[in-house]
Amino acid sequence: MRFLIDLVKQAGALGCILPNHGYNYSDVGPLPVAALGINDMNLVKTYQNSTKKPQVQIFKSQAIYNNPAAPLVASFSSRGPSKFISDIIKPDVMAPGVEILAAYSPMASPSNSFIDKSSVNYTILSGTSMACPHVAAAAAFVKSFHPNWSPSAIKSALMTTAWEMDPIQNLDAEFAYGSGHIDPQKAKDPGLVQLNYPSMVARVDVKSAFVLSFPRTVTNVGDANSKYVASIQGDSKLNIRVDPNILQFTSLNQKLSFVVTVEGKGIKSPLTVKSGSLLWTSEKHKVRSPVVVYTGNATTSSGGVSTPSPFCKAFVILFVCIIIAHCI
Repeated sequence: MRFLIDLVKQAGALGCILPNHGYNYSDVGPLPVAALGINDMNLVKTYQNSTKKPQVQIFKSQAIYNNPAAPLVASFSSRGPSKFISDIIKPDVMAPGVEILAAYSPMASPSNSFIDKSSVNYTILSGTSMACPHVAAAAAFVKSFHPNWSPSAIKSALMTTAWEMDPIQNLDAEFAYGSGHIDPQKAKDPGLVQLNYPSMVARVDVKSAFVLSFPRTVTNVGDANSKYVASIQGDSKLNIRVDPNILQFTSLNQKLSFVVTVEGKGIKSPLTVKSGSLLWTSEKHKVRSPVVVYTGNATTSSGGVSTPSPFCKAFVILFVCIIIAHCI
């Protein structure tokens, strides 16, 4: 795609219009580029073919607030499950990583184009390398309040206080966003931290009944005298039980254990994710852990077969470029 844009620039274009093949983020180019969906692209092509002098008008962009679809996981973000450890949800959490203002070397052009000679100290970048600093800063923020906490305790705090995501808007479900979007303010006071992993996942065979057990131990880092009551949310096809379903703490740093049991009659389709969550609620805190059961290399919560990641599939893109030429 970058090579095509370079050719357009060398041809003397002021800008170009390209088809967007499912990517939900923008990029920096050596000239203005508009990326349209397939339907809109077809409308533009139809208009272009209908007149000898097609004209383009660019309107001022508008911000959309309170969009129920936000936040979304970027299309470039790698999906789970882990190919090496099937009983750990990956990724753990999600964080801002799209169109982030970041420091940039003036020795390289912001578009990485061989014809772009511009130089900047800051630019807009997207990638997991942009999300990672957000998580690292959140961990340092939590550490500043709890200097004696271990890395696993800080990780647990970030995971169990994360914003719950919408699997309808993010079809890869927990294998796209893990425990959810980090919330550093809540993470500094999580109530409980896990001594083992703060999420639960298992791979099962297609059409086979299953009974799964997840023993967990938590440490009270909130109020000394506190009671947590368990509740279950999520897929009705998963029978999830917690024993005991009440945790009564009488002191700070007290440890209590529980077992989560997940039963099901069998998942009919391969490549399927069924998920829910365990929520421990006290008068002051909410501690949430995802519970996921999947078949195969699943990455859809709707029961369908997922679309492979662009990093691991072979595909052919039909490049369609409409050059916006100099107006004379």
